[in-house]
Amino acid sequence: FIERGAKDAASMAAKDMAQHMLVGQNIVIFPEATTTDGRSVKRFHARLFAAAIEAAVPVLPVAIRYPHVTGVNPSAPFINDHGFVWHLLNVLSTESIDVELTFLPLVFSPDAPRKVVAEMSRQQILRSIEDSPHTVAKDADSRSNLRNIQHL
Repeated sequence: FIERGAKDAASMAAKDMAQHMLVGQNIVIFPEATTTDGRSVKRFHARLFAAAIEAAVPVLPVAIRYPHVTGVNPSAPFINDHGFVWHLLNVLSTESIDVELTFLPLVFSPDAPRKVVAEMSRQQILRSIEDSPHTVAKDADSRSNLRNIQHL
């Protein structure tokens, strides 16, 4: 975990992650640094993508959804003002929660800026979420961001 508000914490974490990647270890990041209800994708914090660029390894974007008859399982998202204990008890009291993982094409651009790699990964996840039959929220900036990346 990265200590929020600590000076250079994300940069230090990226350097540590790159060292692990250089010896063949995999790293999992949640680049939104928050959660949503699964029907939208927030902006990605690009700093941690620097680790993959430094280690010259590809990024594997993964879309995570919690499908439910109502669209998104109401017990899954850790959102609003509920604390961790409330959320944990809510999840544990739910009979079952389906999880759908969509593994998307690798993003490998070792010479690209971290913001470009982050946005390329985000765009893949956003398209996957948009293709879901239960998605209602769209990211208004997503198309223009993708066009900007393609022109770099």
